[in-house]
Amino acid sequence: MVIPGTGAVVGSWAPVTMQTRMNTATAAGPIRDTNHVFDSINTAAAAPAITLAAAKVTPTDATEKKYPGETAEVEWTVTMAAWANTVVVKQPWNLVLSMATNNARNRVQSTTAALWEMYPVTYDDWTWVTTCTNTQWGIDDADTSDTTPAATLTNKTPKCTVTSTTAAHMLVIPIDQDLTSTDYSTFKIKFKVSVKLPTNLIGKTVSVTAFVMDSANFQTFGKSAAITTLTVSKPSGQADSQATSLVSFGKDPTATTESAKGVGLYSSPFCLTAAGTAANTYIAEYTSNCGVTGSLAATVTAAQNPATIGSGIELVNSLEVNWALPYGIPNDRTVADIVCDTQQNTLGTANDLNRLTNDPMRVHQASMMAQGWGTGNCFYLGVEGGSDAARGKHRFQCTNVGALAKSANLQLAFQFTLSNVGKGFVMGGTAATDGLITLVSTTVGCELKINTWTSATASSELWYQAKATVNVDPSGTGAYSSFFALEAQKPMIG
Repeated sequence: MVIPGTGAVVGSWAPVTMQTRMNTATAAGPIRDTNHVFDSINTAAAAPAITLAAAKVTPTDATEKKYPGETAEVEWTVTMAAWANTVVVKQPWNLVLSMATNNARNRVQSTTAALWEMYPVTYDDWTWVTTCTNTQWGIDDADTSDTTPAATLTNKTPKCTVTSTTAAHMLVIPIDQDLTSTDYSTFKIKFKVSVKLPTNLIGKTVSVTAFVMDSANFQTFGKSAAITTLTVSKPSGQADSQATSLVSFGKDPTATTESAKGVGLYSSPFCLTAAGTAANTYIAEYTSNCGVTGSLAATVTAAQNPATIGSGIELVNSLEVNWALPYGIPNDRTVADIVCDTQQNTLGTANDLNRLTNDPMRVHQASMMAQGWGTGNCFYLGVEGGSDAARGKHRFQCTNVGALAKSANLQLAFQFTLSNVGKGFVMGGTAATDGLITLVSTTVGCELKINTWTSATASSELWYQAKATVNVDPSGTGAYSSFFALEAQKPMIG
């Protein structure tokens, strides 16, 4: 028999019997049987509220413990400001801290959705370290300037234990002193208890609730609202320096000794417009041989000039990027996204045709190679249309990569060209850029982001991020791409 909370009345009833009647449709019939059911039923008032708070303890010469697998020391504070001063809890009794498990977050394979949509996973729980140290029993220390600490229990380190269910890990702290106070509004109970954080979960918190109970954990004298605490942060240690690059012949374009030799990425050669124009009178006797599509003539026509039409002699680059992971990443529908881009020409009218036309980068899709991505399958996804923010963002993706170990080398290689459209050149003058090719593409960057599961259709919990950046031509200023060949019959300016 259940009495709803709104119908329950505080009190004691005894004895309790149950009678059986033979009723008709319109009237109560005679009593046929009487059963003695309970000796008594006692209904107490709802347990008065208590309050729970948590504060991490981080020594001044240490760093905060917040990363996967670390153990954080926490001071837990219970207050009873709503209690009447007449309340006494006789010893022995228990202070119970109930911490939720990850059972609700764990997943089994969906039987109705596509196999890739929900991978099974069991997350590590936040777990108690069963060393409990009482740091306060009573009111706050009135004089924090002295060396005398706040009052504590006689037994400052009671032997605490953990009882677990699928829903919670309950830390039971036995107390062998009466809980009593003449003013509960200032009374505090504090314990330091450490918690180990999950190793395969980030960006989440845990729920903790406090109870004051009898020694058998049967009667509840007080209960707090649940608090959320102990956020697990993305591991530290990621850096762009972990992303290294190689170009043709296996050379590092970011090394000073190599770039001084001309090692690097190059945009396609710059082509002069028609000889003899006012802007290019200094080449009146010469013709650019860049991108000529027909027989050589005294003047390169607009139809032959890639600076006008965006075609012609394209210089193909080969780039290989390696990311060395500083820490491991779990198997939780783990996805790696890489975005490579360069500076863009002026867009003009915002439409997909202009977004594509004014992107100097052209990736050779069939050239893509990937290595080290666990069990993953890697693809070149192109550039997403319909957005100015996404223009020029060449996307590569590796799905189903599984767990990635610390120090794993994640490699991506592909070939591409950088258009000459939009380049400029000034022969005379004293500006710093005069005599140099002015570039559109000054750098090429490839940024890796590794994410884990967040929903049935998305993985966006960021575990790792690092970007490799390589100069173009190869100083990024055009200095390596400017040259004259004035004695050639058909010179080219690159």
